[in-house]
Amino acid sequence: MASTTHPSAEALAAARHQFFEQRQTPGSLISPLIERSWQRSLKAGLTPEHCSREARLSQPEFRDIRERNHTLLDIARPQLESLFEQIQDTQCAVLLADQTGTILHGVGDAGFVPEARRVELMPGGVWSEGARGTNAIGTAASEGRSVVVHGQEHFLDQNGFLTCAAVPVFDPSGQVIGVLDISSDARHSQRHTMALVNLAVSMIENSLLERTCERAHLMYLHPHAHLLGGLYEGILAYDDSGHIIGANRWARQHLNLPDRSEHPLNLHNLFPRLTEPEAHASLVTHSGQTLHARHKAYRTPSSPTRTAPAPRPTPVSDPLAALESTDPGIDKLIRQARRIVGQGIPILLQGETGVGKDVWARALHQAGPRNGAMVAVNCAAIPESLIEAELFGYRPGAFTGADKAGSRGRILEADKGTLFLDEIGDMPTALQPRLLRVLQERQVIPVGGGQPIPVDFDLICATHTHLREAVDQGLFRQDLYYRINGLTLNLPPLREREDIRSLIDRVMAELGGGTLSPASCTLLENHPWPGNLRQLHSVLRTARILCDPDQPIEPEHLSADFLAEARTAAPAEGTGPALADWERQAISTALENSQGNVSAAARELNIDRTTLHRKLKHLSGHSQ
Repeated sequence: MASTTHPSAEALAAARHQFFEQRQTPGSLISPLIERSWQRSLKAGLTPEHCSREARLSQPEFRDIRERNHTLLDIARPQLESLFEQIQDTQCAVLLADQTGTILHGVGDAGFVPEARRVELMPGGVWSEGARGTNAIGTAASEGRSVVVHGQEHFLDQNGFLTCAAVPVFDPSGQVIGVLDISSDARHSQRHTMALVNLAVSMIENSLLERTCERAHLMYLHPHAHLLGGLYEGILAYDDSGHIIGANRWARQHLNLPDRSEHPLNLHNLFPRLTEPEAHASLVTHSGQTLHARHKAYRTPSSPTRTAPAPRPTPVSDPLAALESTDPGIDKLIRQARRIVGQGIPILLQGETGVGKDVWARALHQAGPRNGAMVAVNCAAIPESLIEAELFGYRPGAFTGADKAGSRGRILEADKGTLFLDEIGDMPTALQPRLLRVLQERQVIPVGGGQPIPVDFDLICATHTHLREAVDQGLFRQDLYYRINGLTLNLPPLREREDIRSLIDRVMAELGGGTLSPASCTLLENHPWPGNLRQLHSVLRTARILCDPDQPIEPEHLSADFLAEARTAAPAEGTGPALADWERQAISTALENSQGNVSAAARELNIDRTTLHRKLKHLSGHSQ
């Protein structure tokens, strides 16, 4: 993992002077990685004052490259949004690029976006080393490893205000197919940024493995049995003959696999004593390392594909059962859904951001009788200029820069399956009549014209807005509203649910287990949760990273944003005392460690001296 310790401004200035003006090796002033990248940037013909003319794509070129990367985009978008929720309001942006460094998608703070746009750190910008010199996205893609580039470590002078942490995304064969990056103002760099990006990339890679190797046998591995099912378990995908057809980064790390291999690997090459994979086993590698494993068989494995939509997996007996809870409102929604599924009635999921609309959509799709794929389209995440071609496809040569083969479009990809239109309320009004026509006539006409193509799918839509109000305000077509609203399922926000404790336990189990201290339990159970289930998952996931595996999660492991919300929210019974007790203990420990030195204690607590004095005064007042 890349270091997040940044060189001083003075050291960077001296390094740049030696390298660019005196053409000398900066030596210990910068890391070898940064120096290698500076050398590559010079060889590409760049200067610190100017970037390449190829640093920005035209709109048709951008549309084409997004089309080619639509699988990566679909899988990565939820992780981008979740990651941004954890770090928003810190003058930052979360960005996804392809393997060439072209930014495909991004979300950012309103205050930071104008600065990012000034240097084209936005979708359509090309951030390869050849285009912009040393930068986290391009250098991570070139090096094939996690990279932090801070301030004047950037090759171009204009990018010196940035600090960026980027992690390459590997496909199941070990090839770089993208880069996930957090960029921010260099004055607001965060300590745990790289850990969060690495975790998000692991989840993206695991989802890619599950999709591209969906019909393979799977083996889950970890050196420690109690960490199987957790964040860092390795996953191997293999066929009936034992040939390895995919592996995630942790499997490659646990087994010391090469990123790419010209020679096919087999399970028996990795585990010489293996006879037949069992549900649970301890396996010994060639090097003598013992790995604990669990095995998941698939009845008809096949080789992966990277271009076709993922086939629908064999459904479990009752996918909706996974949504059941002790909350009576949720169980009522599940009963309604069970009656509707398979009847050809469109379903509208309404609820605040983060309540789990995408989880419900997948469960509804899996519970239905159709054998096709579920194709998800986020209407808010696709630029307005691209959404028509994205949805309806286009004929060869339909516009300048169009793919010579044309494109089927997402609606046709959902044929015999389910079309999931997320954030339907953000669909441009100009496209709403076209969608209505498809729903009425069950046929699609691609951009550029041609014969209508029949299509058959179940429809699920989702929105965080009140569509009925949008209709009344003239922002959404009334006829389209009635066409998509066969049954509305209003998913409640987390603060209104009665099963918060069981939800916490469920998320902890998904993250590989662990325990919570009583103070943490009180804080979590009484929190207002403006980000709902997504925020709950993010908070616990981050806490698991910051906490030792064998220790309970304490309030100190919960994110600063979460604790700030807990302080400012109307205190539920027990919440205030729990937070005050934790602060009192943390301050007491810091003062004890610093032998009463308030300045040293403030540094240990990562707060300023005046804040610590204020807290001491406040806590002493409450103790009297």
